[in-house]
Order: sequence, then structure tokens, then C-alpha cells
Amino acid sequence: MDLKQATEQLVDSVKETDAYQNYQIQKEKIFQQPGLAQRINEYRKSRFQLQEMEDADDLLELMEEFEKKYSEFSEDPLINDFLDAEVSFCRMVQEIYENLTNALNFE
Repeated sequence: MDLKQATEQLVDSVKETDAYQNYQIQKEKIFQQPGLAQRINEYRKSRFQLQEMEDADDLLELMEEFEKKYSEFSEDPLINDFLDAEVSFCRMVQEIYENLTNALNFE
């Protein structure tokens, strides 16, 4: 088996997992709501920017503003289900990557 075939087999195996299938189902639900995917992307970007801030004097204030702005996200089951599915899928991909790099002694 060559590398391309092995990669395709890995991809097929990933697609059979509950984490991937649930992510796809939740993603489809999000894209059925006009503008929701864009709002989630804005949420992700804002959250990332907050997480990357170091020693900001107004970090607490910025975090409170973020929580206010996106409070409906924590109350919307559609958004919560999608974000949970996304995290589960990302963790699985990270585990695959970690297992691969460890097995190859990649530093």
C-alpha cells in the first residue's frame, strides 16, 4: 500500500467516527440558518483574540464585553451543539496528529 492509499484509508476511517458524523450533522444545521455560520466565525475570531492577549490592563473588561456580546450563544442549543461537536472533532484530529508525530519521533 502506498502513502496515498494509506491516507485515503485514514480519511475513510475518520469519516466513520461518531465525532466526524456528528460534526457534519451539526455543521449542516448551522448552514441552514442564514448568517449563523458568519456569526459563529466572528465569535471564534473574538474568542481567539481574547485568548491570545497577554497582560492586557483591561482584559477583565474585554472578557465581560465578550460574554455580553455572545451571551445568546450559550443559550442557543443549535450553536452549543455545533460548538461541542466541533470541539470533539478537533480533539480527535489532534489525537491523530499527536499519535502520528509520536510514532514517527517527530520533534
